[in-house]
Amino acid sequence: MEEESNIGLDWLSPRETEVYDLLSQDLSPDEVAKRLYITPSMVKQHIYNGKQKTGARTTIGLAAAVAVKKSEQKRS
Repeated sequence: MEEESNIGLDWLSPRETEVYDLLSQDLSPDEVAKRLYITPSMVKQHIYNGKQKTGARTTIGLAAAVAVKKSEQKRS
């Protein structure tokens, strides 16, 4: 997971962060869409945008990076 260590998570919108947080909880894009009351295609668009903004190569890697950042924020 070296690629994710330098991801600029501050560039993500609050909604993108929310989407990745739910994905990191092992929810599918369809489950995320239902939980956030958005369409599955909107979830996919958030995934695409987040990867473009951060340079992440994988959805799983970015979801894990968001989970780590949230965990660090809780400890501070």
